[in-house]
Amino acid sequence: MTCRDRTVPARRPPGRAVAARGALLALCLLAAACTAGARPAPAPPEALGSRQLVDRTADQFQRDLDRLKGRVVVVNFWASWCAPCGAEMPALERASRDLAGKPVSFVGVDASDERSRAAAVLARAGVTYPTVYDRKGIYGGLASRWSVTSLPQTWLVDTDGRRAIRIARQVQPGELRAAVDRLLAGSRGGAPEPASAASPTGGGERAPADPCATAISRHRQGVRPPGASVLHTRTA
Repeated sequence: MTCRDRTVPARRPPGRAVAARGALLALCLLAAACTAGARPAPAPPEALGSRQLVDRTADQFQRDLDRLKGRVVVVNFWASWCAPCGAEMPALERASRDLAGKPVSFVGVDASDERSRAAAVLARAGVTYPTVYDRKGIYGGLASRWSVTSLPQTWLVDTDGRRAIRIARQVQPGELRAAVDRLLAGSRGGAPEPASAASPTGGGERAPADPCATAISRHRQGVRPPGASVLHTRTA
């Protein structure tokens, strides 16, 4: 066989190979840039009750309540620097235990507070029902969305997920159980009283003074009550 009989494979022009390698390199660089610029998906919030003082925004808390529809929910707003808040906690804990066999849930909301101080209060009171941490509190946080202007304050949410009763002071013995029973009766077809911002004590009884309302007012003026964390005041 002579050299003339051999078939010589066609060679790709060098320009095409360079162009192909350039295009591949550009694609790799583009993919790397997209990967570097992509933000990882935010982690889902911790489940309610997974531990005490899980962070909650107003929207996240609403989703918690949506999952509790069909149950009466007692929502107690408090802070470590509020003495009446700590005084009522044992009664709330007892009520949560007494009602354990009924469709009733208790949730605490620590508002405008220092987490470490709040944790110490919960430990001393032996609170077992879940409590969430509302860092912004009365300054655009969960508490402000619930129209909380003084502490302690307790809301009762009915089985349809509606805010039904508000107790804007320290809960008195017996009145919380009466309010819960009224809402449970309503869920069974009874006739509970309409939603009210007033205390459900009835009988013309005068509610005790609200010693924490002054503390909230001083917070708004930038004054720090004893044991409270420094809060950021809102600017115009």
